[in-house]
Amino acid sequence: MGRSTIAAALALRARGHGNVVSVDPHAPTGKASYAAEHGWRETFAEFTANVARAGVSGFVLPVRATSEEARAAYDGVPIDVLFIDGSHDEEDVRFDSVAWLPLLADRAVVAYNDPYAPGVNRVIREELRSPNFSISNLRHVNNTLFADVRKGARSKPAELLALSAYAYVERQRFKLWKLALRSLFAALGVVYRERKTVPMES
Repeated sequence: MGRSTIAAALALRARGHGNVVSVDPHAPTGKASYAAEHGWRETFAEFTANVARAGVSGFVLPVRATSEEARAAYDGVPIDVLFIDGSHDEEDVRFDSVAWLPLLADRAVVAYNDPYAPGVNRVIREELRSPNFSISNLRHVNNTLFADVRKGARSKPAELLALSAYAYVERQRFKLWKLALRSLFAALGVVYRERKTVPMES
C-alpha cells in the first residue's frame, strides 16, 4: 500500500523539495473493482504507516477523497507529474484523464498504472491522442506507462504509432511478446525498463 507514492516521494526527498499529493478515499466506494483490490476495509492507517516507515512523510500530502471530490476542490496549480492509478474501470480512468490532464504544466509527465487492464488501455489509446498536447519518450517501468507531455504541440505520427503498438502488446498481456519486440519498440521510441523495488526504511 502506497508504493507508488513512496517511490515519487523518495525522488523528491533526494531533490530536497516538492510534494506528492496522494488522492485516495482509502475506504470502500461501493465499486466492485475497489473490493477486488482492497476488500471491504479502510487502508488509510496502513498507507500512512508505510509512508512514515519509508521516511517520506514530509513530502506526502494525503487527500482522503475520490478523484471527483479532489478535482472539485483543487486550487489549479499546474501539475508536473500526474500518476493515474485509481479504479481501472474505463469510466473512472477516463474521468481521471479528462479532469486532470488539462491541469498539467506546459511540460509535464503523465503515467498510467496497469496499462494492460482493458479500461486503462482503451483510455490510453484515446485520450493521449489529444490535439491539445503532444506525447513523447514513452517508457514502461514497473507495469506503468510514462510519457512526456508538451501542451500546445501535436504528437508526431511516429509517436502515435508507438503508442498504438505499445497499447496493442500490453493488451495481450504476453511477456514474451514484449521481450521479442523490445528492439522494435526501441526503434519506435518505447523503452521497457527492468523492474526495481521500492526501498522501505525501518
